Amino acid sequence: MPDSEQHYPFHQPDRDEPERRHHPFDDAQPELVGEEEAPRQRMHQRDHASTPQLPPRRFGYALMIGVVAGLLASVQSIVIAFVNSPTYQQAAAATGQNAINLAFVLLGIACLTWFIAALINVIAGFITGKVSVQRRLGFVTGFVSGVVYYIVAVFLVRYIPAYPGTLAGSGKGGLVGVSGGLLVSLIFLVVVGLIGGAFSLLGAWLATRRHPYYVGYAG
Repeated sequence: MPDSEQHYPFHQPDRDEPERRHHPFDDAQPELVGEEEAPRQRMHQRDHASTPQLPPRRFGYALMIGVVAGLLASVQSIVIAFVNSPTYQQAAAATGQNAINLAFVLLGIACLTWFIAALINVIAGFITGKVSVQRRLGFVTGFVSGVVYYIVAVFLVRYIPAYPGTLAGSGKGGLVGVSGGLLVSLIFLVVVGLIGGAFSLLGAWLATRRHPYYVGYAG
């Protein structure tokens, strides 16, 4: 008697079964791909650990911009002084109320000179921020500019006899007087440099306030 199991097997083969049949590694492959792509979809720009690359030779550019800015500020100061040379001569010979009025005029000329120098430092700091990105280099630019400005437009012009507002000295002085004068000049040199650095730092901040180097990072 034939066995019924031979004619009626427990599992009937399906025509679609070869298409549904998978190899042992087929089920692992989609999971592996999903695990690799999932973090990429959730990654945000600020989640990256690395910061944007800074331009090379940025410190040298900051120094160059500072020297140029200091020379420009010195030139404008000297030009304004020579243009207003008659006013300086009148103020030196004036007396009474006229002297007071001319003193206010000279104060206005000095304020104009300082304002233009400060504006030059802000522009120099802005350029440094665009070129070098780092804001502290903007301060370096302004400090160098202030030092150059003081050396040229404040210190050296005093030794030009024909320069407006310069009083001719007797050329006499002891060692103590010379040392004291140099110390005072050094103090003013540092102060002017710090003021120039502050203005250029402002310009560098304006140039980099939306830069990727500072967006999402402290600085």
